[in-house]
Amino acid sequence: MKKRTSFRLVLLALLLITVGLCVPLQTFPRTGILRLGDAVRLDIFAHRIAGADRVAAVWPSSSVRLTFQGSEGRQILQAVAAAESARTREGDTATTRQFTHKIVFYTGTNILGQASLSGSLFLLNSHDPIFCDHSGRLNALISQPLTKAFRESWNQTE
Repeated sequence: MKKRTSFRLVLLALLLITVGLCVPLQTFPRTGILRLGDAVRLDIFAHRIAGADRVAAVWPSSSVRLTFQGSEGRQILQAVAAAESARTREGDTATTRQFTHKIVFYTGTNILGQASLSGSLFLLNSHDPIFCDHSGRLNALISQPLTKAFRESWNQTE
């Protein structure tokens, strides 16, 4: 009787393990795995730029450049570190936006990292996914002032 009960428990355990391994692989959304990879990618980038003492925002096709240091620079670093992947439920990151701004993170004269920015959305490389700053700090601190400075410089050249 004892062997029969042990056999049933072992069979039940194997059945539960098999079902446990198969079901999540089918029901766990692909987007969840991609978002996890995005979070790791962003965490590595945030760690790399954490020591930045200066953040420069540039409009690549012009001479417009804004530099942030001190508390504004730290706010930008915090906004980047707190951002999340902008993937949809289908795992897509497609957007019609053009990433016209570039932000560069420096320590002294060394470049720690850079990203392309459009409002509150940014990407680290052209082949990487898009990240979103839900706090709106990147838009308020960089995008809006940089766009305003670009328009003013454009109006002065005419």
